[in-house]
Amino acid sequence: MKTPFPRVTLHPQTLKHMKLGHPWVTEDSFTRKFPHSPFLVGMSADKKAAALLLHDEQHKKIKARLWSLSAPFDISEEEFKAEFHLRLKTAFSKRKGLIQENSRENFYLVFGESDFLPGIFLQRLKNHFVLGLYTQFWDHYLTSFIAPLILQELKILFPTMEIELWAQARNKKQEKQILNLTNSNINEAQFVLTEYHVNYLIKINNYYDLGIYTDMSALRPVVLKKFKEFMLPDNARALNL
Repeated sequence: MKTPFPRVTLHPQTLKHMKLGHPWVTEDSFTRKFPHSPFLVGMSADKKAAALLLHDEQHKKIKARLWSLSAPFDISEEEFKAEFHLRLKTAFSKRKGLIQENSRENFYLVFGESDFLPGIFLQRLKNHFVLGLYTQFWDHYLTSFIAPLILQELKILFPTMEIELWAQARNKKQEKQILNLTNSNINEAQFVLTEYHVNYLIKINNYYDLGIYTDMSALRPVVLKKFKEFMLPDNARALNL
């Protein structure tokens, strides 16, 4: 028999917006009463279980992140791990087109709440994969199943690649910390990756700027097309503003 998770009453507007797609419970008078527990079951005003939440105690504003709106809400750790694995594989399958296209060595394989993996981002940078954790909830599971499952799925997607997996977390002071999960003797890396025929120098370390802005990737082929329209020579240089 599973041990039930603590029940917490949610603000009616919080629950309303969550059912409409909002993934977070932000700080309010209700969250100040949340008990110390990694999992919480959100309750409606009439005491009906409505959501399984991942408690984000250390975050200044986001106090819980939605995991599921569907029962059962009291799940075992093995069931949680299995659901995580399923969501991870689903996220990876969405990016198979990018991998086969082979014009970019830089894109996200997991993008947090949009992939139903709250607070988790996984970015490909050539053969380096940077795991961003935006809630300390995941710290407990990083080495027990998050990293092993990610490596397992990466080896299926990239069978001939020498994979380096990094974790990028933030401590209580919101300072960035980088950790190599495949080689504990390495704490930084520098290499060149290619995106749409342009080379970028990438630096993985404890600074925020990796050397490329992935959210601008869609603009780069448009810019390259314009360069060709202007009939610039192949060795032309451009100032990046």
